[in-house]
Amino acid sequence: MALMRALTVFTSISKWNKDVIYSRVSESLDLFRDFVKKFNFWTFRVVVPPIPRNMEIESYIKIVHDILSSFPKDILMQLIPVEIYDAKLITKILDTIDDYPNLYATIKCSTIKHLDSITSALIEYKGDVNTFTKFSITIGSWIQTPYFPSTSNYMNVNGFSIALRYVDLVYEAIVRSRYEKLREFIDYVLRVSNIIEENTKYEFLGLDLSISPWMGESVAKLVEDIIKAPFGTPGTLTTLKTLNDFIIRIAREWNVKTIGFNEVMLPVAEDNTLRLRVRERLLRLGDLINYSLICVAGLDLVALNRDEKLISKTLGDMYTVYEVKGKTIGVRIIPVDMDYVETRFGPLHRIEI
Repeated sequence: MALMRALTVFTSISKWNKDVIYSRVSESLDLFRDFVKKFNFWTFRVVVPPIPRNMEIESYIKIVHDILSSFPKDILMQLIPVEIYDAKLITKILDTIDDYPNLYATIKCSTIKHLDSITSALIEYKGDVNTFTKFSITIGSWIQTPYFPSTSNYMNVNGFSIALRYVDLVYEAIVRSRYEKLREFIDYVLRVSNIIEENTKYEFLGLDLSISPWMGESVAKLVEDIIKAPFGTPGTLTTLKTLNDFIIRIAREWNVKTIGFNEVMLPVAEDNTLRLRVRERLLRLGDLINYSLICVAGLDLVALNRDEKLISKTLGDMYTVYEVKGKTIGVRIIPVDMDYVETRFGPLHRIEI
């Protein structure tokens, strides 16, 4: 059943001190909390602007520690969107998000020469494997999206956006040519956004129409239903492109205000069929990188061998994808020392090269 995956609030920050940050985040939570329950949003999320480059990261991390204990743990928070290239500081950020189950972080990478320090931090960090599920590399420009972790309030506005879980309705529309329920759902979400905007005075920034999975609500299974063959076999890339074109078309024809990626998403750990195809060794690392080149938002929640050269080359390839594609790319890699690892999403097998 389709539902609203996330209500994501973008909170502006005028001064980067503890009192202002706490006040602004608290205000956002108070304004939007009732709407989360009223309209049955699956998750409630808060995003701050990128941390200023002249701010000392250790000082900001202390602020995060000081304020997070005051907020409910079921609210997901992107409080650490930052552009730094010091492996030790990146490791401190990983340690910090390890302390809080609802805290996320992303490192913006705008030049390929900075990938070495990011690689070093990923290799050296030996904490909880789930920490890597809450940490991403944002390659290219900052992007504003309801999806975590590769997001920031780079416009520094008071606004909100919405993400969806609607694989079943996309199936009905594409496979069975039944668009009515999808149109009704999108219209409903837009009505909800109007109500929230009128009552909070925060600007509705748009929907991210990305088609994203959640376990049994599988994007890979959707592709398989269309091509009548396992995901990763010939026809997969064409179908992914068809799904992307579908997103663009409904946004244009139905006059939907959009923000964010608006592409197919293939987070391996969150898609039961993708996890199965990796375990069966039908889906390999090069496949996912190539799909990102054309029509997928990034390389997401992939378990890789904890090998410095492998991770460095993979990140280098993803930077090349960004350069060729001309769009921001999100990357979440989970370095592992064994064939599979237990994550909060379940067992995840290491992908073959």
